[in-house]
Amino acid sequence: MSPFPIKPLNDPEVVRAEYASEAGLVARASVYQGLAGQDAREAAFEAVSPHFASVSRRDVISPIEFDTDGVRGYVGSSIAHKHLVDRVPDLVEPLVATRRCTVFVAEKAAS
Repeated sequence: MSPFPIKPLNDPEVVRAEYASEAGLVARASVYQGLAGQDAREAAFEAVSPHFASVSRRDVISPIEFDTDGVRGYVGSSIAHKHLVDRVPDLVEPLVATRRCTVFVAEKAAS
């Protein structure tokens, strides 16, 4: 067994340790920088486009604020994470997240 066990990024101990400090949050965010692969929005656009005369993509990016009850409600509504709702701490200030939505507007060819 390795003296440095590898744990998944969603391991509760790993998440708790990384979220405990600003440096931990920076380290966690750095894992996701530079990931390669096709943007899901581009992949969806490419998959939909051949089936329509024209397709346009509209990206909507906006901040969203959660208070403690909002975070608990969000976590509690998740099938995969609702068991973690009791672990959400009381927030001293709102949690600000970024919401990203993409809307495709498509038109069929005239028949």
